[in-house]
Amino acid sequence: RRGCGVSGASGVGAELQRAYKEEIEHVFRAPERRPHVTVSLVCSALVAALLLPLLVTWLRIAGSPWSSLRALGVGSMTVLVFVALLGAVVALLVLFWFRLQLGETLLYLSALAVPTCLVGHRALRAVAAARVASS
Repeated sequence: RRGCGVSGASGVGAELQRAYKEEIEHVFRAPERRPHVTVSLVCSALVAALLLPLLVTWLRIAGSPWSSLRALGVGSMTVLVFVALLGAVVALLVLFWFRLQLGETLLYLSALAVPTCLVGHRALRAVAAARVASS
């Protein structure tokens, strides 16, 4: 048959294509060894312990973010909402680490991203206006 895209589908070639094929057997490699639980816990504790000096250093460099809230007035509410939304994003990432799948995390993150960006823009604009007004 010409023009229908089938070439050589008759005769011996077609019988060979339909013949029984052997089952493919695959041997999975052994899983990698993990460190002992105490090693993992000690490393996690070291990382967590380093967060406190990091936060203290940030506060010394930038000043306390809460000290400027009094000068903002109404803008302070947007700053608090922005910080809460950032906390929600961090909590979502922690949930992703322990429980959620990537698709679920991206779905929830897409729902959090829009309000975080909008409120963050408003909060940072209020902080900038307060700094300009104070200087």
